[in-house]
Amino acid sequence: MVTANMLKEFNFSKDFTNEQLERLSSIATEEAYAAGSQMYKKGDPARSLYILLEGKVIMSLESYLGPHRPPMQVTVDTIGR
Repeated sequence: MVTANMLKEFNFSKDFTNEQLERLSSIATEEAYAAGSQMYKKGDPARSLYILLEGKVIMSLESYLGPHRPPMQVTVDTIGR
């Protein structure tokens, strides 16, 4: 369960009122992902706002280097709490 107090810990919510935090927490869901799993892929519609409580997320994309070479996985960013 995501609580308003949990949301208060993050910079993005520093200007939110308690009422706004309560409303946001009422629609929030907590999710867990196994290491190495893919949360979403390029082209998926943006339906969620993810807030990282623990661990890290590696954002990557495939870079195409020419017609005769396989795509290469490139790390764009690594995100932690």
